[in-house]
Amino acid sequence: MILRMPEKLGTRLTFGFIAVDVTKVAYSHNGLTLGWTTEHSRDVIQRELIRVADQVGNFPLFRDCRTLLGYWLQIHLPTLIMHPTQMATRFSSCHIFREDMSPKGQRAVRSFQGIFEGASKGDSRETPPRRKTLRGEVCFPKGSLLFLEPDILREFLERGTVQERDRDSTVAHVTIDGRRHEFSFFELRLLLDNLDKNWKDLRCQDSMAVMCYLVARMYAQRFPYEETNPEPGS
Repeated sequence: MILRMPEKLGTRLTFGFIAVDVTKVAYSHNGLTLGWTTEHSRDVIQRELIRVADQVGNFPLFRDCRTLLGYWLQIHLPTLIMHPTQMATRFSSCHIFREDMSPKGQRAVRSFQGIFEGASKGDSRETPPRRKTLRGEVCFPKGSLLFLEPDILREFLERGTVQERDRDSTVAHVTIDGRRHEFSFFELRLLLDNLDKNWKDLRCQDSMAVMCYLVARMYAQRFPYEETNPEPGS
């Protein structure tokens, strides 16, 4: 970039940005991601993008090229969304600007941001997006009924894992205020594959507490945001 970008165009200074597709950096498998909702799939990819962006300050071009104002990182990846079930391609981007810009560089960045935001401006009639909050805990109201197949619970308590079953088979459910939410073996397997090691080590504790924990985690996995208001039978 240092060799390709002239210092000036006529009498005007030139500044540069580097646009990089970091999909394979964030996701070396180059496959797809899984999100429980559209918002969740967005946040999953954004977390990976921010993780990559945190390393940008160490790139030598920021040090060696004073007219480089920033990086424009992008990820595009197919995503399987569980609720409602659909396939989608998610696009996510992130801008990282150098901290020690000159006044002229700052003006160039403001100009760039104005152009970028203008091109990205949505329809004024659209409902504006709202940031959702990931659940920190699950509190079931009094009278809720939780159930996990006894054989599965016994296997988990004894071995810390369970044998494969029909992935669509119902293995657990919770009834909250008359609404019954059923969970498949696929959802249980996904939970166990990502279960915190400490809980696997604590499986010898009270079986009722373990059962409640697993069902609550499956509920939070399906409805990952505090603002989620599941429809009856969902």
